[in-house]
Amino acid sequence: ARTGHLARVRHLEVHGESVESSNAGLRTAMNLTGTHRSQVQRGDELIAPDSYSLCSRFLANLRLFDAAGPIRCPAEFLFHTATKQCEARITGPKDLVANRENTVIIHTNEPVLFSYGQPFLLRSPYPVGSVASGQFMDPLDGIDKKTSQILEIANQHRDTDRSSSLKRRVHLCDQIQVTDPRIETEMGISTDTLEQHLKMAVADPTLQRQGDMLISVQIGRAHV
Repeated sequence: ARTGHLARVRHLEVHGESVESSNAGLRTAMNLTGTHRSQVQRGDELIAPDSYSLCSRFLANLRLFDAAGPIRCPAEFLFHTATKQCEARITGPKDLVANRENTVIIHTNEPVLFSYGQPFLLRSPYPVGSVASGQFMDPLDGIDKKTSQILEIANQHRDTDRSSSLKRRVHLCDQIQVTDPRIETEMGISTDTLEQHLKMAVADPTLQRQGDMLISVQIGRAHV
């Protein structure tokens, strides 16, 4: 994902045995063509073309550990997700409190692969260690709303159900295309259940559906 290079998987092995497919959580060896080992770094991820987005700014749900104590924003930490490590800056509420869900904006100094609900850790330099865990909510690259506006939208639609995720994304982006394949990877909504969630979303008077577009009502009024 980081390089954008196309590669073909020629062969898979799991624990030394040849297989036709593998799943998350299994240690898997891959024989790749189209790329050289010098182009691959720790933390790189292999994805299908146009299936995921890279971002360096995203909305997240954060829970501080007891030992971390209160944290004041903005704050800087080491960011860990999957095998990726980079530096991150946290903005959001002035004070973050332990044992409570905190909605924050995270800026990373390197692009990370965004996958809805993917867990991450925030760490301080030794000897403090891990200070918080969290989950990805929404990518924010290209969204020019103020921090206060983003957090207001997030807190209005912070429920974990997929319909709330859909509403939040539309209000953040002003409009989305419902045929975009990244709806599944970035909002956790499968193609089988998409129409069901769209019907629930448009029951909200702040949203309108116009063909393949789901639009925030303020944008919809601008076109009337």
